Amino acid sequence: METLASETIGDVDRISHLPESIIHTILDSFDTSHGPPIDLVRMSVLSRTWLNLTASFPILYFIIDDFISRESFFKYVEYSTSRFCLQNVPAQKLTLLATISNPAEINTIYQCLELVLKKGVKELLVDITLPEYSSSPFPLPKYGLPDILLSVSVLKYLIIRHTALPSSLMVDGIKFTSLICLILCDVPVDDEMMKYLVNSCPFLQDLRISCCDGFQSLCVYGHQYLQHVSFDYETPLERIDIDAPNLSYLWVQDLEDRGPPRMNLASCRKLKTVTYCGRILPNDFLSNFPFIEYLHLMTDDTCNNLKLSSHSLRMETLTSEIIGDVDRISHLPESIVHTILDSFDVSNGPPIDLVRMSILSKTWFNLTTSFPILHFIIEDFISRESFFKYVEYTTSRFCLQNVPAQKLTLLATISNPAEINTIYQCLELILKKGVKELLVDITLPEYSSSPFPLPKYGLPDILLSVSVLKYLIIRHTALPSSLMVDGIKFKSLKCLILCDVPINDEMIRYLVNSCPLLQDLRISSCDGFQSLCVYGHQNLQHVSIDYETPLERIDIDAPNLSYLWVQDLEDRGPPRMNLASCKKLTTVTYCGRTLSNDFLSNFPFVEYLHLMTDDMCNNLKLSSRSLRVLVLELSSFPVTDSKDVIKFICDKLLQQEDQGRTSIQFVLRDEGKTIGFMKKDGIQQQAKEQSKVPKKNLLGRSR
Repeated sequence: METLASETIGDVDRISHLPESIIHTILDSFDTSHGPPIDLVRMSVLSRTWLNLTASFPILYFIIDDFISRESFFKYVEYSTSRFCLQNVPAQKLTLLATISNPAEINTIYQCLELVLKKGVKELLVDITLPEYSSSPFPLPKYGLPDILLSVSVLKYLIIRHTALPSSLMVDGIKFTSLICLILCDVPVDDEMMKYLVNSCPFLQDLRISCCDGFQSLCVYGHQYLQHVSFDYETPLERIDIDAPNLSYLWVQDLEDRGPPRMNLASCRKLKTVTYCGRILPNDFLSNFPFIEYLHLMTDDTCNNLKLSSHSLRMETLTSEIIGDVDRISHLPESIVHTILDSFDVSNGPPIDLVRMSILSKTWFNLTTSFPILHFIIEDFISRESFFKYVEYTTSRFCLQNVPAQKLTLLATISNPAEINTIYQCLELILKKGVKELLVDITLPEYSSSPFPLPKYGLPDILLSVSVLKYLIIRHTALPSSLMVDGIKFKSLKCLILCDVPINDEMIRYLVNSCPLLQDLRISSCDGFQSLCVYGHQNLQHVSIDYETPLERIDIDAPNLSYLWVQDLEDRGPPRMNLASCKKLTTVTYCGRTLSNDFLSNFPFVEYLHLMTDDMCNNLKLSSRSLRVLVLELSSFPVTDSKDVIKFICDKLLQQEDQGRTSIQFVLRDEGKTIGFMKKDGIQQQAKEQSKVPKKNLLGRSR
């Protein structure tokens, strides 16, 4: 890691010093409504190297509709392709959408595809069309893709629209050894080509064919990875014959009322979900799918004679014009309705939104009874009364269903016994059903005249027996009173976050040891405990501690611990720490005013150390052989000139005895703004002036 800055950079062009990966992420999110080149040129005013970075940008978008003129589009394609191919890197993604009308444009597109495909590309979307001539009585030919496409072995996703496959498809071998998804739309292809193409993609999982003239049947035998198949057809499709043991989803759409094809999928035992769209439906349609569980039919047929004798069928959805145009919302799958419900604007309280939607759909409001994501946030309601009524009503209706909750968020203040009882009943009922994600923040009213800390609301004992719980966040609330008496059944818990929760040393040790799969532990401002001791925990990876009361000791033996955050909120000083056995602990952050000189000795395997402190750290020992990056963030610094900062950093680097392994970054902050970084050239110049030591680079290595 290297952070560069000095007065030579100035305040004009700091963008150029961002890592390439960050600039690439920004480039990928550009607004291309006026064409990518314009955006890049605009950014080049702020940064000298911004435009040049397109040369190594692995995601290429060439969409003609984003450009003002055809000329600017093809110039940009030619320029970006040539610059990109100067780099020895493959493309992650190429999107090419264009119409071509003359030989020069055809040549530009051909050169672009040849060069990029030769480098290699993982995701390819090609849509190239020729101009339409309404006077022509014959179908126009398609633009043919270059033969080199067939040899791109790293290709994973291939989408071809309105374009012809390479002419050598049936002659040369296909090397699509990594292809996972193949989508063909308006691509000329016959039966033999389709069979050869699918069989040449051993890892193909998703096959979608839409409006592809020329083929009359699809026959796939013994394909081990194929999972999803989708067909939209305009010309007659006679037969679908698939033997794929992992096929689970089939979509067939008859666009021109040709009737469904003959289908043989009896060997596909995992084919549980089928969707068919078409006006004509034979009575024995269901016999084609002996293992089906979910059938969705979009048809004008009344299906009066449709035989539903399948023993496996669990759900049938019939969408028809006979239903009428008033209430189509009610016929959406419940999973889609639940997704919509979860994204409601609750600024005026969820009940209002649900009542509004019930005007459009008869069953919309009733679906809250099976909605597995519950949000009870008192600030979203106009009055306390409406909030507690909604909690009571929704909880009682939800619990009529025999389903567990995916997520429960409960944020409330309670001020009287009736409200306490409502919250208690809500938690009891939902926890009894089971919940996977739980966030609870329940506070009592504050009384400023009270000289003593007020008690916390205590969670019900049933919480300790929710075995499906994976994420638990408790804020301003007390743990169940039976914690140390009853057994804890958190056998699935992965993340535990406690904020302002009364807890002592024994409770935290017992709690952590009772969660064998715990990966993330965060404790913030929890009074009562003075030490954190965890021994032999195999899955713990992240630990974060913020403390206000004195914390004496952190003693952790966890072989997979990789990240530690410790923050001293009240200047109590760092605790004694023993983490020598944590060989994967490579990242440590400490926030606090005081810092001991041998602080680093607590972490023998640390590689990245971030210190946020007021301590100048002049005597901090950097003798660790593993340390690679030290970030020192100072909230105050007694300098007035950035040259003093450069000199201080130079002195610091020259004092180290780590053979140049450690890169030191200083962040000097004044009212939250960064006022200085170190810069390689400045440090080297200061080193020359200060002493006659051998010339060293940024990391301190002699040259």
